[in-house]
Amino acid sequence: MTGTQEISRIATKETRAKRPVVCAVDDEKAVLQAIHAALAQLDVEVKCYLSAEDFLGEYRPGAVACMLIDYVLPGASGLDLLERLQSDPVIQVVMISGQGTISSAVNAMKSGAIEYLEKPYEISSLLGAVENAIDRNNQACAKLQAQNQRQSRLEGLTRAERDVVEASATGDSIKEIAGKLDISIRTVHMRLASAMKKTETDNKIELIKLICYPEA
Repeated sequence: MTGTQEISRIATKETRAKRPVVCAVDDEKAVLQAIHAALAQLDVEVKCYLSAEDFLGEYRPGAVACMLIDYVLPGASGLDLLERLQSDPVIQVVMISGQGTISSAVNAMKSGAIEYLEKPYEISSLLGAVENAIDRNNQACAKLQAQNQRQSRLEGLTRAERDVVEASATGDSIKEIAGKLDISIRTVHMRLASAMKKTETDNKIELIKLICYPEA
């Protein structure tokens, strides 16, 4: 199982098993307590950490829907943590700062943050950011799961079967495909049929779309 497949499995399991997990990292206990109290209005599980290192000690890729990270932290900074999380394709990060500057906001967004909140922020802004992050996490998990399901369906195809399908995507006739690939018409039909069976597709159009146009 690849890393992304494992993340997809964990993310799907977490979504089915319980509420979305929101993690807050801030070196001030009072701030964490306020975040925890505010997020009680949402149907989420909240976990709080005083440092990036504390969080990373428990972190599992795919298990967290949303991160609230203070820009300035003891040890590894909030930006360091954000960059560390870039390998997780489903986690959504909201950066928070009490010393907000244009430069810090730009750095956070370039490193993958979806929003940047400056302290003091309105509770409504925090809740809106978290809800947006959870929506985006759900979309990312669904997309990753679909990609892995597609990859799983394609794993059994031979190179020869792929060649026939890719040639079919050009609009060539079976006879033309056979000529280009220097195989018999019967072989073209057999490879198409085999590819449809392996990928569980119902017709050639669906097969071509699955292999050649995955984003369509």
